[in-house]
Amino acid sequence: MFHKVESLESIISIIPIIKASIPADLSIAVCDMEKFVAYFPGEDINLNIKTGQTLNPKEPLAVALRENRSLREDVSADFYGFEFTGTANSIQDKH
Repeated sequence: MFHKVESLESIISIIPIIKASIPADLSIAVCDMEKFVAYFPGEDINLNIKTGQTLNPKEPLAVALRENRSLREDVSADFYGFEFTGTANSIQDKH
């Protein structure tokens, strides 16, 4: 299942508001099918993702995007240096 929005930029513009509204430390990444287009690290949770960084095709996030599904899964330390539970949702623009 996926959600449709006007553009990824519209999502990126509201992420600071979302982060400020959630009383938990989290990082939020936005990516297209190939690379990260925005990253908002948490205070303590920082995956050191760089804008433009290529997605590893084996990481759960890339799998969820390819399969067009939501996911909540443990992510191995092999990807970002420490293990964490990641969530992902497929969001597509309307165009």
